[in-house]
Amino acid sequence: TKGDILRHDLYEQAKQDLQNKAYDLGYVDAAYTVHTIRLILGESAADVDLVLQTGRRYSFGEVTFTGTTAFPDEFLRRYLAFKTGDVFSYKLLAKTHSNFVNTDRFREVRVNPRRDAVTEGRIPVEISLIPAPPKSVKFGLGYSTDMGPRASIHYKDLNVARWGHEFQTELKVSPIIQGIASRYVFPSGVDIDSHTALTLSVQREDTDTYTTRLIKLEAARAHSFGAGRIGSLFVQMQAENSEAGDQST
Repeated sequence: TKGDILRHDLYEQAKQDLQNKAYDLGYVDAAYTVHTIRLILGESAADVDLVLQTGRRYSFGEVTFTGTTAFPDEFLRRYLAFKTGDVFSYKLLAKTHSNFVNTDRFREVRVNPRRDAVTEGRIPVEISLIPAPPKSVKFGLGYSTDMGPRASIHYKDLNVARWGHEFQTELKVSPIIQGIASRYVFPSGVDIDSHTALTLSVQREDTDTYTTRLIKLEAARAHSFGAGRIGSLFVQMQAENSEAGDQST
C-alpha cells in the first residue's frame, strides 16, 4: 500500500496473488501488459504501474471420463467439485483431483482441462481414471494378556456389482470374544459425503463368570448440506442375552 517500504519480493508476490485471483474468477488468459516500477530518487519513493488484461471469462464445459468403465457415470460425477456452467477455476480442478485420489478406488487420476477444445467460452474437462483392485482381504494376528491369542479377517469390496456400492465385513476370534460385523454402503448421487449405510454385528463374549450374546442392527443416513456441514440420522436395534451362573437375562 502507499507509504510502505518497497520490497521486490512483496511486489512479485502481490502480482502473483492478483493474477491467481483472476484465474479463480475464470479469467485464465489473464496476463500483465504493464508491470513497471519507476523510482523517484529525489523523493526516495517509487511508483508502481500494473495493468492486468483479464481477457474472456471462462466456465466449465462438459466432463468426460476415460480409462475405466468399471463405475457408473453417475457415481463418478459425485466426486466433481464443479458443475457444467460454473465459473472455471483451477482450485476446483485441484479439489476434484483430490476427491478422486482420496478414495481407495483409483490408483491413478488425471484431470485435464481441454483448453484446445474451448467452445463458446466453455472449457471441457477430461478425467482419466485407472481403477485400483476393488476387493481386498487383510489378516491379523495378535496377543494380549486380557484376551489371549486373537485373529481377525477383514474383507472389503469397493465396487459391489460394478455399482460403486461398498461392502466390508470383519471376523474377530479370541478365546473370550468372537464376533462378526458387516457394513453395506449405498452412495448417494448428490456428492461424496452423502450415503446410506446398513450395519449388522453379532458378538459373543465368554468368561469364567458370565456369557453374553449381542446382536446389533443399524441403519444410518448421512447428508451433506455443503460448506463442510453434514447431518446424519440413524436407527439402531439390538438384542442382548446374558448368563451368569444360574441366572439369565
